[in-house]
Amino acid sequence: MTLISTLTGVTASLAAVAAGFLLGLPLLALALIYPVAGVLGCTACQWALEQRERLAARPQLAYYSPRPYFG
Repeated sequence: MTLISTLTGVTASLAAVAAGFLLGLPLLALALIYPVAGVLGCTACQWALEQRERLAARPQLAYYSPRPYFG
């Protein structure tokens, strides 16, 4: 009887550990994903602002007019 009780207790303990791990896994994934997504978002925003500044700083091309070529 003691053996059955011990096996039941060990099985219940292992099931509880497995359930805790499976329930905690999504939280762990979120804890890892959110900071990475935040850093990537900041990097993308900074890149977009730099591209906008770079495009605004380049010399503007004159408007094309066909008049000098075709009278």
